[in-house]
Amino acid sequence: MKKLVSLLALCALCIGAVAMVTACGSKPAKKSVWKVTTATSRRGNQAPEVTKPEDQYICFHSDGMAYYTEKENGKLVARKMGLYRMDAKEKTMLIGAQDYSYTLEKNSLTLTYSYSDPNDSSRNYSSISVCTLVTSPTEKEIKAIVKNR
Repeated sequence: MKKLVSLLALCALCIGAVAMVTACGSKPAKKSVWKVTTATSRRGNQAPEVTKPEDQYICFHSDGMAYYTEKENGKLVARKMGLYRMDAKEKTMLIGAQDYSYTLEKNSLTLTYSYSDPNDSSRNYSSISVCTLVTSPTEKEIKAIVKNR
């Protein structure tokens, strides 16, 4: 009987450890570049607007800065979004002065942002960006674009 209780306790401990590792440690890696595949935004009481951007990227650079990159006139242009900080436990990140919540599943990242004005609901805004991890452009290429700007 003691062996059975010990075995059950060990199983519970292993299951708990696996749950903690998979639930708490997941955040986008530094040096990662994400292509925005779908962007949904909504202002006030308007219907949501869904777009499928062709060449928009978010880079979490190893220098602690997040960059937004898009193609303009056939050329990639990168802009600093601001320093970023991520909280894997809460699934939130701060980029510049903007708070986002996120979900990360394998190579898919979903960023959600919302703003509510308690005095004027027509100013309320929300956006959801679905992104896919890419290998090109690289963080190094994006940093070079910012430097040469």
